Amino acid sequence: MNDRIPIRFSALGDATRIQLIEALRNGPRSVNELAEQLHLRQPQTSKHLKLLLDAELITVERQANRRLYSLRPETFRELVMWSNSLAQMEARMHRLDAHLKQIQSNVKGDGTNEKGIEDLD
Repeated sequence: MNDRIPIRFSALGDATRIQLIEALRNGPRSVNELAEQLHLRQPQTSKHLKLLLDAELITVERQANRRLYSLRPETFRELVMWSNSLAQMEARMHRLDAHLKQIQSNVKGDGTNEKGIEDLD
């Protein structure tokens, strides 16, 4: 597992930071634009942006005297891939469970399975 995943999920575990991520889906924004859009104070917005930066969920680019924040799509793709791997593992576990249930249902009442091999249970 990527050791950054817990940090990223922790950063996403706050409603204000989720709102910032949502606001950045529409393109790069300055801290003042984000603060205004979310009705936050600039220092509070900067604090949340710092946590998102540390988690590598966003980037910042200096343009003249402004800093523009934007999403890091590759980080979100990584989170989706990790989540998909969990879903695939769960699907495999369900298939294994179904297979084991099928094997159990094929066991005959005389203590042997469908191939005539004695079950030791």
